[in-house]
Amino acid sequence: MNAMPGPGASSKLIVIGKVTVPTGGYSFDWLTPEVAESDPVQVTVRLNPRPPSGPATQAVTPVDVRGEWPNQQTVSVLRIFCGGKLLARISPVETVH
Repeated sequence: MNAMPGPGASSKLIVIGKVTVPTGGYSFDWLTPEVAESDPVQVTVRLNPRPPSGPATQAVTPVDVRGEWPNQQTVSVLRIFCGGKLLARISPVETVH
């Protein structure tokens, strides 16, 4: 969570990481986060993998991913999924002030 103060600042949930894919040419889209109506707040984010549409290198490849969403709530648990598989469960979620 980025909750840094300043002119025009707004809180954001930011996810940064690497995903390993079987070939080159993959890209990823983030789907809209799902916020569970619970206390503490739990958020699920999903990566939508897009395989290459043409020829691609035949090598296991790491891909940098970054997602950023406005968020005004303190998040206690973050779950990250890709292709239906749980990649990570982060708790507690660090907030930067």
